[in-house]
Amino acid sequence: MAAMGRASAVAALVCVIMALLYSRLEHAGALAYAKTLSQLANAAKQQGDLARAITLTEEALGVRRRALGNGAAVAMDLNNLAVLHQARGQLDKAADLFHEALDTWKRALGSRHAAVAVALNNLGELHRNQGQLDKAFPLLVEALAIRKNALGGEHPDVALSMNNVGGLHQARGELDKAAALHQEALAMRRRVLGNDHMDVAQSLNNLGGVLRLQREFSQALALHTEALGIARRKGELAEVARSLDNMAEATAAQGQHAQAKPMFEEALAVRELLAGDGGGAHPDVAASVGNLARVHDALAEYDDAERLYVRAIELWRRALGPTHAQVAAGLHNLAGMYHAKGDYGKAAPLYDEAADVWRSTLGADHRNVAAARNNAAGVLQKLRRYDEAAPRYLEAIEIGERTLGSDDLDVATWRNNLATLLREQGKYDSAAQLFAQALVTIHGKLGDNHPDVAALLNNLAALYQAQGKASDAKAFGEQAVGVAERALGWDHEVTRRYREQWAAS
Repeated sequence: MAAMGRASAVAALVCVIMALLYSRLEHAGALAYAKTLSQLANAAKQQGDLARAITLTEEALGVRRRALGNGAAVAMDLNNLAVLHQARGQLDKAADLFHEALDTWKRALGSRHAAVAVALNNLGELHRNQGQLDKAFPLLVEALAIRKNALGGEHPDVALSMNNVGGLHQARGELDKAAALHQEALAMRRRVLGNDHMDVAQSLNNLGGVLRLQREFSQALALHTEALGIARRKGELAEVARSLDNMAEATAAQGQHAQAKPMFEEALAVRELLAGDGGGAHPDVAASVGNLARVHDALAEYDDAERLYVRAIELWRRALGPTHAQVAAGLHNLAGMYHAKGDYGKAAPLYDEAADVWRSTLGADHRNVAAARNNAAGVLQKLRRYDEAAPRYLEAIEIGERTLGSDDLDVATWRNNLATLLREQGKYDSAAQLFAQALVTIHGKLGDNHPDVAALLNNLAALYQAQGKASDAKAFGEQAVGVAERALGWDHEVTRRYREQWAAS
């Protein structure tokens, strides 16, 4: 009986050992399966198939959760899933997932771990892309501080955070601060990674982007050209296309649209090659098609521009869904083309459609919504549909005052635009009040010698002329001429027009 008891005990022990081995094998198999799912998701993302990438990442997340519980590896899946939803324009879902990843990493690793900075950084970038700069700033700054503390002063991730905080300063219009951070990130990447690394190319492109905004076009072009050289040597076609786009933007910004066109065309060809199947429905292909459309638009090649804008919008809809912010941007650009060629009847509904899409994606109080409503009002004003134009101008101003502040330059421009409409309607007192408000802001922000100041002075002169106040009209008209001469030159077409307008008054 004792022997039988010992045999039973041994058999039971063997069963336990076999169960543990089976469990470990099952556990290892589950993690291997999750790894394969993640790899497939990344491949689908590279191909632009974001819907499939989301499905595969969700499955990988479920497998890891069952195998590991809510640990650091699960936080990375949550983060990756958030990135995919963000790319599809599903920003609320992305924000929820980034917050969940952040909380999971904090519980698993502590609040000052470098992994926590990943979620802080990504959540900050999400808010920046939504135009919520006040929400983004503390998150990105905290991510940078954590990385400096956890990784030391010379680390690629520290440079990445510097790059992102620099991008935030750029979005806030703080270009000197942005340039300084991008320069520091570039120098660090050169020291840590060498001069021929793709992160160096990224920094070159980012710093070049700031310099373009500062109108330092030759310096920007040199940086983008260096980035292109790195990308070509490394065979990184995506960065080749980005650098070509940036070179083209720097060239087009100087009015050299014909020279920019072949750069945009090459970028499009590269992105179509990367996407396969003639470009499919990849968002990067759509972006290049849209860039090429803008060049044709600037060259007044409207048939080609229209065809390309329509194609870009369709690609964005297929790749990202009908309510993505990029779809709105495409609609807005197409409307702008119709506006430029004087086809106001086609432009107005497209501006309104763009505003509706941006409202659903970015929120009702976003700057883009206000800009689209202002532009819709402008074309309706051209059509003398004043009762439809006025409320759109008012909506733009109200959004701007809530979001940007009452002394923002765009808000001042929208006040000026509404004032011109009221002047055309003979509502002179209301128009004068708005012109005066706009002038205070624009003069305060831009100084005595700016074309926009001249334009506002000219608008006020025209208002006084319409009221029969000849002396006031002449005084403001002469001020407009003087500012235009200093800002644009004595023989500029705008200066000549103002001079001719008021010489006979």
